[in-house]
Amino acid sequence: MDRYFNDLQLVKDTYQQPVLAFWAALALAVNPLYFSLAFTFMTDVPFTAWSMLAFWFYFQFLKQERLHWLGLAALFSGIAVLNRQSGLFMPLAFCVCYGYHILTKLPISFLIFFRKIGFAIFPLVFTIGSLIIFNYWIDAAAIRPSFLRDISHIRWEMLLTHTHIRAGLPILYLGFFLLPFSIIHLRAHWWNLTLPKRLVVLGLTVLFAWVFFKDNLTGFPVGNIIYNAGIGPLTTFDALLLNTNNYNNVISNHWIWAIRIIMLLGGTLLFFTFFSNLLSVEKWNKLSYIKQVQLFAMLSVAAYLPLLIVSETYFDRYFISIFPLIILGMLPARPPKLKLWKTLVMLIFVATQFVFSLIGTRDYFQWNRLRWQAAKELETAGIERQKIDGGYEYNGWYFGDVDVEQKEWFWIWSNEYLITFGQVPNYEVFKTYTYQRYLPYKKEVIYVLKKT
Repeated sequence: MDRYFNDLQLVKDTYQQPVLAFWAALALAVNPLYFSLAFTFMTDVPFTAWSMLAFWFYFQFLKQERLHWLGLAALFSGIAVLNRQSGLFMPLAFCVCYGYHILTKLPISFLIFFRKIGFAIFPLVFTIGSLIIFNYWIDAAAIRPSFLRDISHIRWEMLLTHTHIRAGLPILYLGFFLLPFSIIHLRAHWWNLTLPKRLVVLGLTVLFAWVFFKDNLTGFPVGNIIYNAGIGPLTTFDALLLNTNNYNNVISNHWIWAIRIIMLLGGTLLFFTFFSNLLSVEKWNKLSYIKQVQLFAMLSVAAYLPLLIVSETYFDRYFISIFPLIILGMLPARPPKLKLWKTLVMLIFVATQFVFSLIGTRDYFQWNRLRWQAAKELETAGIERQKIDGGYEYNGWYFGDVDVEQKEWFWIWSNEYLITFGQVPNYEVFKTYTYQRYLPYKKEVIYVLKKT
């Protein structure tokens, strides 16, 4: 539960509402992206934890300007960036936020100004330095995996061509997951605005929703964790490379479109709540404690999205890292107490997510167990591992640091045996394994195929 503590504590400290903090932490805990990843070797969950710890320490420094808070913030930013390079977003956001703080206090002496600029850039320099030193070390020690050598993972041109898509999809996803928060606090946002500001917020909301969502609705599900097949990822040869539909879908296309429409509503309301909070920003020293936290949270989200856009890989699991920040940035400055109907809305939505996350993760684990069992039985029968394509994890576990002759990222060797969800051309069924799937409830089969 310590992974959820950061989210709960941030909301509790900011809004002084333990009940609201409880629902915020629970919404993160049962989220299918976060829940399923918490049981894997992937680093998205610890990355979120390190980033939120850095956020908390950064804000302690913004309140008190004591160097030990800044040092701890830089330390956890360094840990986060060694976990994922996108960890740069937090010191970037702090640099801008503290820079705004400095500007609102001008004029000040040159010495004080120079010292504060040093405070602003220190975490960023420390974090980038940590990343550079780490890369020099793994190259000097010759321990960088072969499939990560000579590959560029940054595509700057994506900022011009894919910003509306790659920034729009996480807003749609998180808008859907946080829809109850948007609905139950919509009235508070509306009445906190004057009439001119309401018109401005509505105009900006419609504009941004059109720009960011018009080409994105068919983008759900993005994939890697959430598929229409349930919770993944589907990493066998037939599903990942051949892109065959050997897996039963959870819901029909009609229901997929219903989810997309709800996502559109959630994403639009998310824009509305953000612009409502943004239009109330004043000079730093005039901002309330809540507004300072919200500004830093919104700047952090704004710093994260470009790093998501230019990345060579783009998966739905990358969206979860800004989930707690979205909550902090979307709530009204004075959230009303949760009445009974609001509590019921939260309970129904969270319970539905929990059931999907629990059952989907269970199904994912079940077919993975059978996949490894099938591979081990082939090995026991005397078949060499190089002749077995057991899927991405199996191949990567045994051959991930080997220069395979074909030099493919999937580490394919002779491919004499395949472990799949269904049949593949030029292969015959060698053996099958059956298991009970719950989402949907039916028997599923894992195939071992042999090249004909």
